[in-house]
Amino acid sequence: MTNVFDLVTNKQKAIIVRYYFNGQKFPEIAKIMGITTAAARQRHYRAIKKLGFKPKKTWLSKHLSHHYCFTADVNSWNGVG
Repeated sequence: MTNVFDLVTNKQKAIIVRYYFNGQKFPEIAKIMGITTAAARQRHYRAIKKLGFKPKKTWLSKHLSHHYCFTADVNSWNGVG
């Protein structure tokens, strides 16, 4: 079985998890990752597009949480922490 996160980069994974599962907003994610808010939004958009989802927060978080268990340390995906 292929993990859906194998389709996106580690930096994109970090944004997806922070946004959909941790409830963080793009400005906060950007600050943590040391990038601009625009860059965080762009990485999010590209990841969602690559995954084939429409960027609708409630549907995506519900869908992914039913099928995947996130145990990875988000900070390790982007060198933070």
